[in-house]
Amino acid sequence: MGQLAATTSMDKGFLTSLVKSLQEKALIQISPDSSDNRKKIIILTRKGQKLKDKAKDIPRTLLCMVGGDKANPSEIELLKSMLDELNRAISRIE
Repeated sequence: MGQLAATTSMDKGFLTSLVKSLQEKALIQISPDSSDNRKKIIILTRKGQKLKDKAKDIPRTLLCMVGGDKANPSEIELLKSMLDELNRAISRIE
């Protein structure tokens, strides 16, 4: 969970419950890492992949809804960077 928490900037406790919920809904499959039994490999199931495919256009749709589709790529990248930094700052406070 440590690597996933670092990658997503999410709390390990929250991620543990999220992963458990996704597994119970058959959206992911968890297997031990053959090279290190302390680690787990998380993969999407077929059902999870279908949901991912369905959700892939959500960010673009939201961006269009707030007028971001008129922004240039550098402005979007700057906004993403600022939001990532804000997310990290919030994580440090919690």
